Amino acid sequence: MTSTKAIEQLVSIHVFENQLHNSVVMKWTFPSIGHTLRSYIETQLNDQYFDPNSGLFDRHFHYHHFENVWIYMHSSEPLVLSSPDVKQFSIVIIAKDFNPEKYETLTKIFVKIYLKSGQIERLLSYYLTLLIKGSFRVSEDQLNNCQKFNLEDYESVDTIHAKSTIKSVIKMFGLDVILIYTALVLKRRVVVYHHKLDPLLQFIRVLPAFVWHRPDAYQMLYPCVELSSTTEIQDLQSHTHYIAGFLESDVQSRTDLYDIYVNLAAIEITVGHTSKDMFAMTKTHKEIAVFMTRQADSHTTTDSDLIRDICDKNLELIKNLKRMATTPSTTGDTDSPINGKDTPDDKPMISLEVLKEKKLNKNLENFLWNLAIAENLCF
Repeated sequence: MTSTKAIEQLVSIHVFENQLHNSVVMKWTFPSIGHTLRSYIETQLNDQYFDPNSGLFDRHFHYHHFENVWIYMHSSEPLVLSSPDVKQFSIVIIAKDFNPEKYETLTKIFVKIYLKSGQIERLLSYYLTLLIKGSFRVSEDQLNNCQKFNLEDYESVDTIHAKSTIKSVIKMFGLDVILIYTALVLKRRVVVYHHKLDPLLQFIRVLPAFVWHRPDAYQMLYPCVELSSTTEIQDLQSHTHYIAGFLESDVQSRTDLYDIYVNLAAIEITVGHTSKDMFAMTKTHKEIAVFMTRQADSHTTTDSDLIRDICDKNLELIKNLKRMATTPSTTGDTDSPINGKDTPDDKPMISLEVLKEKKLNKNLENFLWNLAIAENLCF
């Protein structure tokens, strides 16, 4: 049975039309959305994926992250509907979760339903069934073949891991991938540039897998941000850390937007001049980098295996931090979290003074302190 959580990820469904004079308008929405979000969707459909020569969207499926929701868009083939002013339409689904494969399938089905029937009522009926049951079946008279969609089929993390080609990313950058890893584990700002959308999306969606130990890892992902959009940049800068993709090479000069800059086209990584201390390397960094590159080269290690291995490394680092920690309410208690019994009321915390007492290498001390900050373990 489909979990309530899977159903609750759905926020809304919309139909946008590309009209004869190259304007995009929202024809239908359920339920309603705010003006800012609506304008953002219209802009995405108008600008980034619009071919001025044909007057059509040149990319059928794409997705975005804005105002803490995921926006999945699927455009139809050129068509003639009941209105001669409509050249093309797009089904847009807004959701809370990152799962491109799930929503590409769902929006594609809805495009077919609307293309065949032209009836909003049909879309609403299937969408409501999905909200109630978590699944629906489309009969042959509404599609060319019978098709069932079930949210439960996409609940496993393996469906996302299957598309996370983390081994390829590690092989691409070699030992330098430790810079990307460090930025992610310390919750820093990562900007990725490529002039082509497909390689950008394929690469950038892998990066949250380096910090899979965090339940909200994908919520820091912004696959494609428009540098010239004040609204999008403001939304991005409202977050303390993120992974943001750009198609404009000028983003490299916007040093206020990143701690590390990844030029995917040139396979180069640049550390921001104000963030160099954060990326000072240690023996720990070297060990993790060597481990990742060796595992990436292993023919017996899958992408899912490597994601779990890196997750275990992260949890080991956090466990070591907790061993150094004390609790604000107790000291010297044999039942305290420092002795392995972590409770919600007595969360292990670490201070900079405690770290300094360990007389660690300065760079390692800095790394562990920033990791403690990222994991909310410091006071």
